[in-house]
Amino acid sequence: MADTPSVTLIGTVPGVRGERVACGPTRRWAAAERRLVMLDGAAMLTAPRALDGLLRFSASGDALLAGTERLDLPAGAWAALADPRPAVADGDAELEVITAAWDAEGETLAVAAQRRPVRRAGAGASSVAEPTAWLTLLDGRARTALRPLWHGRSGVPSHVAVEGGVIAADVDARACVWVGDEELTPDAGAVIGLALGDEGRVLAVVGLDGAVSIWHGPRFRDGLPAGGGAQGAVAVAAAAPVVAWARADGAAVWAGGETAVLRAPAIRALALDSDGTRLVALDVASTLHHATIVR
Repeated sequence: MADTPSVTLIGTVPGVRGERVACGPTRRWAAAERRLVMLDGAAMLTAPRALDGLLRFSASGDALLAGTERLDLPAGAWAALADPRPAVADGDAELEVITAAWDAEGETLAVAAQRRPVRRAGAGASSVAEPTAWLTLLDGRARTALRPLWHGRSGVPSHVAVEGGVIAADVDARACVWVGDEELTPDAGAVIGLALGDEGRVLAVVGLDGAVSIWHGPRFRDGLPAGGGAQGAVAVAAAAPVVAWARADGAAVWAGGETAVLRAPAIRALALDSDGTRLVALDVASTLHHATIVR
């Protein structure tokens, strides 16, 4: 029988603003909202664009990857990157980015975006076009399209993840995974959250009822129940089979089939470091909880 992981609080930081968090090497952390980033508790940095999407440190620790943007470390300067939207949909820059995710190397970037309905001048309500949506894999630095993943009239993904060459997203509220040239659809039912980790080998999915299931690559055929009560955030360590999710009594951590809980009130965002040995969780009172994980 696997040992139950232990989660130990090692510190808290009050006054942290953010909708997303990242857990980096050597006890580094970051929090982001809109165009603002707080790094290790220092002054807020303003990004060149809205940070719509995941927040993570690069595997080498030389960059913070935020939405579609890249903050080069330790200089603390935003990389001069072009607007990614024209590459998402054949030159269309009038898109709303819904979410985005970089890979661990900070090279490839998956972007989900949509065009809002536009009422033509002098036209009636019947001429309002339906939104058109895309999910495209880009060269994150060159801002060129590498591969269209999905295109539709509705159901634009609100969650996307890239890890180890594998891409996952919730298209029409259903989990989809792209492995090489193949698109897979795990039989997970309707989902309200997902995360990808362990170098693309572990997919965590949150169902409508708050149940968390674990799906193993490369085929992602059979889901294993991990726990329940999920409320919002879910994360998988980038290079380890460790999963965390927010629930009413704190942050649950799953490893080796067993679960431990970091007791904390009303978690709004959480993240694991790459090897699944540290957790950061931000509560609704703007306090960041920092914990170690032993498994």
